[in-house]
Amino acid sequence: MSGNELPLPAPSTPSRDASWSWRQKLLMTSAILLVGGVLLVRFLAPLHPEAQAVDLLADLGAELPGRPLSQTEASLALEPPPEQKGGPQRLAEHVDSGDLILLHFWASWCPPCITELPDLMSLANAMKGRKFRLIAVSYDDDWAAQDDALRRTVGSARPANVIWLRDTEGQDGDPTKMLRTRLGTDQLPETYVIAGGKVLARFISSQPWTSPRMLRMFEVLTSPR
Repeated sequence: MSGNELPLPAPSTPSRDASWSWRQKLLMTSAILLVGGVLLVRFLAPLHPEAQAVDLLADLGAELPGRPLSQTEASLALEPPPEQKGGPQRLAEHVDSGDLILLHFWASWCPPCITELPDLMSLANAMKGRKFRLIAVSYDDDWAAQDDALRRTVGSARPANVIWLRDTEGQDGDPTKMLRTRLGTDQLPETYVIAGGKVLARFISSQPWTSPRMLRMFEVLTSPR
C-alpha cells in the first residue's frame, strides 16, 4: 500500500437484533395482509343464506339446534281438519317439498298462544307466494275448541295460508307419541324453523312474528338460491 492510500473499512455485518427486527416486520406485514384479505373476501362475498339466517336467528334470541329432523319426528301422524279428505299427515310430506317450514305448537287453552295468533296470521299472509309453510299443530282434545278460539281471535276457523293440524294425543295424551314432546317442547307456545330436513331454530314462548328483523330472517331463508 502506497503512502497515499487509506485502508478500506471492514465489511459490516448486520447485528442479530437488526436481523430479528427485519423478520418481525416481515411476519407482521404478512399477517396484516392475510387478515385484510380474509375480511375483504367476507365483505365482497355475502354469507350463504342459511348462514346469514342463523346469524339473524341468534340475534332474535332463538335456540339453534342445527340438527336433522329425526325419522320418528318426521313420521308421527297428525290429524287434518274433519272436512279435509285423505288420511293423517306427516311432517315428512311437507319437508320433502323443499319449502321452509315454520312448525307452531299451540292450543286454545293457552293464553299466550291466543295472544300471538293474529301476528302469526299476518306473517302467513306476508309470506304468501314464497317457499314457506306455516304448520299450526293444536293440542286441543277436539277441533271444536280450536275452531271456536280461532273465530273469536282472528275472525274465522282455520284461516287460509296456514296448514292446520291436530295432534290426536291432545293435552294429556302419551308424551312418547306427541310430536311436541319428541321435539323437546313441554310448554306452549313453541315454534320451530325447519329447512332442508334440519331443525334450524326453536323459539320458546310467543314472538313478534312481523317485526322487521323477523321478516328479514324469513325473507333470507326463502330467497331463490
